[in-house]
Amino acid sequence: MWYRRPVFFERRFSRAICSVAMAGWTAACGASATARLEVELATAPVAGSGPLACVTASDGLPPGVDCVTVTVCQRTASGCVPLQVSRPGDDHAVPASELRFDVDASRRFALDVEVGDGRDRQLELRAYAGGVPFARGLLADIGGAGARLRVRLERYGMWSCAGPRDDGAAPAARALHQAVRLPTGDVLVLGGVTGQRVSPSFGVGVSSGMLGATLERSVEVYDAVEGRFHVVQLTDVDGDAGFGAVLHRAEYVETLPSGEFRIRSIGGFTAGGEPAARFDEFQSFSQFGSPLLPGGGATVRDSVDILYDPRTRSATVRSIEPGARPRVGLAAVTQAHPDTGAILVGGGLLTGGGTGSRPSPMVGSTWFEVPRAPEASGTMGMLATSRFGASASWLADGAALIWGGNVSATSRTSVDEGAGELAGTMSGTVAAAANGMPPATALHTATPLGEGVLIAGGAEVTPLEGMSGGIGTLPSRQPLTLVTMTGGALRGVSIDPGAWPSPILHAATPTSSSAVMLVGGAQREGMPGSQLHEIGQVIQVDQGVSGGAVTRQPDLIVGRWGHQATWLGDDRVLVTGGFRREGAAEDALAAISAAEVLLVVPTPASISGCAGSATADGGSSDGGVPGPLGDAAASMP
Repeated sequence: MWYRRPVFFERRFSRAICSVAMAGWTAACGASATARLEVELATAPVAGSGPLACVTASDGLPPGVDCVTVTVCQRTASGCVPLQVSRPGDDHAVPASELRFDVDASRRFALDVEVGDGRDRQLELRAYAGGVPFARGLLADIGGAGARLRVRLERYGMWSCAGPRDDGAAPAARALHQAVRLPTGDVLVLGGVTGQRVSPSFGVGVSSGMLGATLERSVEVYDAVEGRFHVVQLTDVDGDAGFGAVLHRAEYVETLPSGEFRIRSIGGFTAGGEPAARFDEFQSFSQFGSPLLPGGGATVRDSVDILYDPRTRSATVRSIEPGARPRVGLAAVTQAHPDTGAILVGGGLLTGGGTGSRPSPMVGSTWFEVPRAPEASGTMGMLATSRFGASASWLADGAALIWGGNVSATSRTSVDEGAGELAGTMSGTVAAAANGMPPATALHTATPLGEGVLIAGGAEVTPLEGMSGGIGTLPSRQPLTLVTMTGGALRGVSIDPGAWPSPILHAATPTSSSAVMLVGGAQREGMPGSQLHEIGQVIQVDQGVSGGAVTRQPDLIVGRWGHQATWLGDDRVLVTGGFRREGAAEDALAAISAAEVLLVVPTPASISGCAGSATADGGSSDGGVPGPLGDAAASMP
C-alpha cells in the first residue's frame, strides 16, 4: 500500500508541494535491502503582498523550478553517512548517493533507498531553477515501512511563508505573545493580543481602555516536520477555552514521565471582553513613559504550569501556589537554568486596573527564583530599585544579571549607577559604562551568547531631574553589548555599534551556542517624538575572539514588532505574530497572522543539468551525461 502526505516547496512569494511516502520493504537487492519512496509534486498557494503576504494565495508551481535532487543519509554521532539510492528497476548493485529528477507535467517520481539499520535516516530534497539552487527541505527520522512523511522546503537566501494550519486556515493573528520551543522541535504559541485597526495612541482623557487590543486566547503548535500549525485544545483555570495572558513570559521547564511537556507561564495580565493591552507610542501620557500599557479592565494573573501532550495536541493548566508569589507583567525573567531548571523573576509592572495611565513598577521591587518542582521553595530577595521592561539572564556561578528598566530613578546619575544589578548567589548594583557595560535601557533583549549574554537594543531610561524617570524615546547609544563574568567581575564589549538601529520590542533567538539572531522591531522615523514604525531588518551576531561580528541577514517579508523568533534546531528560524501599521494614514496597528521561516545555511553550488546522478565514490554524471543509473525515466508511470 502507498501512503501520501504533502511535502512543501516554498519560496518568498510562491511555493510548491510534494508528497513523500514509503512503501513496504523490498527484498534485498545486491548487498542491501531497500525501501521504496514515492514523491509527488503538487500545486500550492502563491503568497500575496502586504500584511497578509503569507495568507492570501492562489494555486501554482514556482516558475522556473525544473529539477529536484534527492539524497538520503544515516545520522551518526560524527555526521550523516550517505545511503545508496536508485531508481526503481535499475541495477541496485551500482550505487549512487544522489538522484536527480526532472519536474515534469506529472510531478511524480520514485526511488529506492538502502535500508541501513532502519533508524535515524534523513532525507534531503533540493529544488533548482535552471541549475540555480532554489529551495531545500530536510526530513529527519524518515522511519520504517509504511511511515507517512511530510517535509517543507524553504527558499535559500530569503524568508519563506510558513505553512497554514492543518484545517487550511491561517495561524491566529496575535502580538505580544510567547513562543516556546519544545524538545520535539515543535513550537507552542500562546497568549498575546489581537485586533485590526487597533489605535496606537493612548488617547487623551480616555479611561475605559476601549482603544486597546483584546486577548487572543487560541493556542497553536507549529509542527516543525510538517511545516504547519495545529490548534491545541486547552481550557484555562477560569474555565474559558484557550489561554488568556499578555505581557507575560513562558518557559519550557521539563518533560514529565507521562510524556507531557511542562511550560511555566509567569505573570502578565488578563482581561474579559475589554482590551488587555493599550499603547502610548508617543510615550507622553503614561507616568513612566511606557509605550505598552495594560488595558483599563486588565488584571494581573497568577503564574501557572501548562502541561502539553504532543500525542493529542491538547493541554491542561495547573495553578502553582496562587497568590503566593508577586504577580507582575513586563517582568525580567531568565530562561530556565540549564542545570537546575530554576527561573529567576525580577521586578515588573504591578498595577493594571483603573485608567491604566499610571503603570507602576513594584513598590519595594523583589526578585525570586521559581524552582523546577512546583512544591519546592525558591529563594527571594529585594532589588536595589524598582524596575519594569528590564531583562534577566543567568551568568556564571549561579548569578543572574538584571539589566535596565530602573524607571523610578530621578536623576541621570542614579540611573547610570543603578543600570543593573546581580541577584541569586551574588548581589550588588552594576553601573552603566563600567568595564564597557551599556547604558540603562528598557524593552531590550538579553540572550545567551557563548559564556555570556548579548544585551541588544532598547530605549534608554531617561529621568527628569527631581521627578520620576521613565522609558525614553532615544535608542541605546550602545545597541550590541556582549557581557561576560570572569572571576566575579562583569565585562562588556561593544559590538559594531553602527550595524543595527537599536529598535525596541524586537525578537532575539540563539541560533547556536555562539550566535544570536535579532529580528525586526519598532523604531522611530525622524524626530525622537515621532511615531513608531515596524522594521524588517534582521542581523546575526556571532561571538568572536575580540567580542563579536555582525552579519546582515535577509529582511522579513513583513516587518513587525511585538513578535517572537524561535530557533527550530535544524538550520531554521521561525517568526510568529507581531504588529504592523495598517492603512495609508498609518494611524492604526494590525496584528499579524503570517508566520515566516528562514533557512540559515549557505547556498549550495549550482548544477549544470538535471540528468544523471552522483556516484557513491563522490563522482557525478552532471551535465546530462548518463550516470550509473542510465536514462531511467524521472516520472512514475
